[in-house]
Amino acid sequence: MPSLTPSSSGQPSSEPTVIYVYAQWDPVSVCTAIVYAKFGAVGVIAAVVYAKFGAVGVIAAVINAQCDPSESAQPSSMPSLVPSESSQPSSMPSLVPSESSMPSVTPSESAQPSSMPSLVPSESSQPSSMPSVTPSESAQPSTMPSFTRATKIMNLLLTVSSEGALDDEDSPQGKAKLWVTTSPLQPGEDNDQIIQQYILAVFYYATNGDGWTKKEGWLGSSNECDWYRVDCNGSGVVTDLEPYDNNLVGSIPSEVGSLDSLRMLSFRRNQLTGGIPTELGELGSLQYLYLYDNQLTGGIPTELGGLGSLQYLFLNGNQLTGGIPTELGELGSLVILSLAGNQLTGGIDDGICDLPRLFLLEADCEVCNASPANCCSELIDDDQLDCSE
Repeated sequence: MPSLTPSSSGQPSSEPTVIYVYAQWDPVSVCTAIVYAKFGAVGVIAAVVYAKFGAVGVIAAVINAQCDPSESAQPSSMPSLVPSESSQPSSMPSLVPSESSMPSVTPSESAQPSSMPSLVPSESSQPSSMPSVTPSESAQPSTMPSFTRATKIMNLLLTVSSEGALDDEDSPQGKAKLWVTTSPLQPGEDNDQIIQQYILAVFYYATNGDGWTKKEGWLGSSNECDWYRVDCNGSGVVTDLEPYDNNLVGSIPSEVGSLDSLRMLSFRRNQLTGGIPTELGELGSLQYLYLYDNQLTGGIPTELGGLGSLQYLFLNGNQLTGGIPTELGELGSLVILSLAGNQLTGGIDDGICDLPRLFLLEADCEVCNASPANCCSELIDDDQLDCSE
């Protein structure tokens, strides 16, 4: 066989070798010989690798030969899997696996979107289809009610006045609500004080406070305990309301009955009209009730019989009608009862005449004549009232 090694000159011989090989071998061998003659042993190896593994194998073999020259000169039959150190990027995919088996949490720099979900929050301006757990900063108003001061005051006032009266801006209650809501006094969170101020304001508007003879302090910036003819105890609770002889015009509002610490109520010698509110019967601490010399109408409320602390009851000088309630016989503390100067009918019940502390009972002759014997005659000053005729 001819030698396939290159000549000593370094230049491979071509023509004689090729002719001989061709005569002895098949065309493949001839091609191999030609490759050897042109490229040497490396060329032959490359051809063999190409035949076995294709172009990828050739590239891998060449890389191996260049990167690891210290290795055996005998070529491996398998392509090298060691990546090239060339700075030029390969057009073929690397056969060396990635060192990490976990997915990267660093967002890809590729402009193409990944089909896998990114673990890094997206900076996209497009809205997410998933619900956000961050509280919304929506400008839409909340559907929950807002408990403003006005709402709180309204709820308090509904405990002493009807909603209809409060909603009527022209009523004493509507005016008082507006005043207490915008009051410069700013009652703060003291519910009792808010209600107390409101009741006094209702009384002011119901009796034409602007036309009073004296009204120092009323509905001003000072504390209500400093208002004209208003007295309070050490806790700031109203105990005396006595604007007597002060040109009060109008009716007594029922809300006065909610001043449950009142000890004295004196509206005498004014121009009050309408009836006596039944709510006054709820004033359990009341000792003095002076309503005389007004223009009150209607009957005497039976509820007044519940005033267990009452000592002085002056209803004289009005236009009251009807009978004298037997419930007044329950006023065990009563000292003076004055009913004269009205249009009352019927007599006085024995229970009233027999009250243990009753010292003076004043009534019209029609009432006394219809009463049990000696009921009035023993108690009425004969110089003031003579019913013997």
